[in-house]
Amino acid sequence: MFVAVLEKSVFMHLNRLEGINADNNNINLLKDGCFEGLDTELHNLSLANNSIWGVSRDKFIGLSMLQKLVLSMNNIAQLGPQTFELMPELRILNLASNAIVRIEQGAFLNLNKLEMLYLDGNQIQVLPEPQIKGIEFREVTVILHSNPLQCDCRLDWISTWLDIEGIHCTGTCQSPEKSKGHTLVTAYEDPLPQCRDNNSEIHVATGSMATLTCPIAYASWVVPGNVTLHKTGQSDDHYFLTNRDSLVVWNTQLQQEGVYECMTEDGDQLMVYNLSVHMSAARTAIMTVFGILVIIAAVFAVIAVRCCFRRCYRSQRLEYDNLEDPQPRGEEPQHIGNIQGGSVANPRENNLENESEEIADGNPNSYHIKLDEQTNYKN
Repeated sequence: MFVAVLEKSVFMHLNRLEGINADNNNINLLKDGCFEGLDTELHNLSLANNSIWGVSRDKFIGLSMLQKLVLSMNNIAQLGPQTFELMPELRILNLASNAIVRIEQGAFLNLNKLEMLYLDGNQIQVLPEPQIKGIEFREVTVILHSNPLQCDCRLDWISTWLDIEGIHCTGTCQSPEKSKGHTLVTAYEDPLPQCRDNNSEIHVATGSMATLTCPIAYASWVVPGNVTLHKTGQSDDHYFLTNRDSLVVWNTQLQQEGVYECMTEDGDQLMVYNLSVHMSAARTAIMTVFGILVIIAAVFAVIAVRCCFRRCYRSQRLEYDNLEDPQPRGEEPQHIGNIQGGSVANPRENNLENESEEIADGNPNSYHIKLDEQTNYKN
């Protein structure tokens, strides 16, 4: 006979039980309060290899003394906040081989005595840091084998845990590509530099792709322009929300530069990125060559303008010179008198010279007359 449902208070009068083994049944539903009345003695509870699909806080009422809980090989897909809060004495929690995809922040709250957490064989990509107090004083092991782990900022808490003696986290990264196949110990030997609070500025070249991650799963994003993206697969121009936590900015341009905010479903800010976009090397080279060509063209333009001004000035000068000198080029100017020895001779002086020549030939009358004329002329 198989049991399908554990009804409320089904163990009410069995308060001296120390352990319950309900493995290999067909249990698919746990009613709220089904373990009421078992607070005093029950230390071990095993529900492995059933068909349980949902667990929540109120389903574990009455298990305040429980130290070991086995829920492996079921169909559990999600762990909500404070799921195991009512089991403060729990030391071993086995959730291996389920279908867990989503683990909420605070799912392991109040498990301050936990020593072993089995999460192997699920579909877990990210795991919020278990909020366990006093882990520095005892050994704690988290097993994450056989999960498609994304080794980014959301698992960066592992690097802090590994610094504590006695803390162990086992598992293998499946993405990103550069971390694929690395163990968690190798991937988080040192904190990821991109996850530091003072290193949230990201530089990308135009035309390239930037991937922004959020510390928790199922986050929404506020991008420049105050646009909010919150649905899986939602895209808006240059933005694409991959799985409600990673935002891809593809074919990045200068317009995508600005502040990007990762938000919880309640609107609390978790991470802020300042995306700085610069021109790619190829584009910079093209712009440099273009700038040089512009400068060369400007120099040639200046030279051409100066030559044009010189030609215009010479042309105007020649016209001005022609206006001052109306004589045709190549003709000698006409002057009164004769040019002798490079100077202009006065005709009356020439006559006096001729008359002087006559006196020299022996004509005295001519001498006196000419002499008087010469005297009068000089006067």
